[in-house]
Amino acid sequence: MFTATQRAESTINVLHLLNGEFFSGVEQVVTTLIRHHRRVDPKLVCLIEGAMAKRVTEGIFPDMFPMRNRFDYRIICCLVRYVRKHRIRLIHAHTLRANLIGSIIGRIAGLPVVVTIHSPTARETTHRLKNL
Repeated sequence: MFTATQRAESTINVLHLLNGEFFSGVEQVVTTLIRHHRRVDPKLVCLIEGAMAKRVTEGIFPDMFPMRNRFDYRIICCLVRYVRKHRIRLIHAHTLRANLIGSIIGRIAGLPVVVTIHSPTARETTHRLKNL
């Protein structure tokens, strides 16, 4: 077991990046990861304002960087500043949109990016044409 000092010294800041418009499978997985991290100081960023933002009442405090649409890349500079401010060492992207944004941020900030594919792209949204 770690002492409080050893635990503080051995933690790593990880950014979980996801859409956040719903609270379904992906969001439940991320919530579980955040609650059970042992040697990680997790940060959570949502790219769409939605159901995940309401999880504050359950002890999850997402930071919001809402994109206006799928091609709204203005948030990249803001997120690069965010990862530097919070000394993020790893980006974990959980959705297709988060994968794209996280990969760009990781490249600019020189950080590794882990991508978890939770479902096929064809089921990313309820709009068939958007999924193409």
